[in-house]
Amino acid sequence: MSTTAKYPIPFTWNKYTSSARDAFNQAVDTYPSQGTLWGSLEDQSSNRGHNFGGPQTSKSATVRLRQFPAVSPKDYLVNSRTGVTYHVDSLYQDWAANETVCVCECRGQGGQD
Repeated sequence: MSTTAKYPIPFTWNKYTSSARDAFNQAVDTYPSQGTLWGSLEDQSSNRGHNFGGPQTSKSATVRLRQFPAVSPKDYLVNSRTGVTYHVDSLYQDWAANETVCVCECRGQGGQD
């Protein structure tokens, strides 16, 4: 299988950083863009739970990225075609398949909800 067929989706990679400080000298989370990564998407399940006293729904997915970019937990991957944002919860590198496998939580259309 060719690489373009195996990884057809462009993802914008937004790296988690907390170096900026606010007026109270507290760290502020920022997500600067690190460019485009090519990958594939496998939707897995929808979850329903209670967060902050109210019912919440979430959707988990697996994103497979070509080769081994320096993606880490807390980073965001935005599907450039649909605008859906995926928050990376955990990941591992599959050396046999030459790819990085990210277990993500879907954060909705566009933006970082």
